[in-house]
Amino acid sequence: MSKDLARILYGSQTGNAESIAKILYEEIINKTSISCTYDTLNNASNLSFTNVKYLIVICSTTGNGDMSENAITWWRQFKQRTTNKDTFEGINFLVLALGNSNYSKFCYCGKTIDKRLAELSGNRIMELTCVDDATDMEESVEIWVNKVVGVIQL
Repeated sequence: MSKDLARILYGSQTGNAESIAKILYEEIINKTSISCTYDTLNNASNLSFTNVKYLIVICSTTGNGDMSENAITWWRQFKQRTTNKDTFEGINFLVLALGNSNYSKFCYCGKTIDKRLAELSGNRIMELTCVDDATDMEESVEIWVNKVVGVIQL
């Protein structure tokens, strides 16, 4: 019997989302029996999601609503209206959106990814979490990581 697979994908301009992805990866590997990988969203553009049980996306919004450079290719692919509506069928997903509340499009990229994954038949297992880097981001992320590990162990 093969292990459940979790895939963590991130879009990070300054390294925050990448750091969180690595922390979450280590927590999943150390505290669950779930296999896990993590990589940039762009590197996932051509990946198969066939054996993925959990898709965890951590995405920063740069400026006022822009995708980070290592997420643009992936986003262009999956936002197209021609993308198969069942692309993420059978995949449990959750999204952590990072942003700065000083901008009007706070956490815009994470919000749009969360919405699109649902449109493409993904199964949202945890509500979208938005974290403001203008406030206490570390504490919010720690709480989120612990919650994710608990949710995927159920």
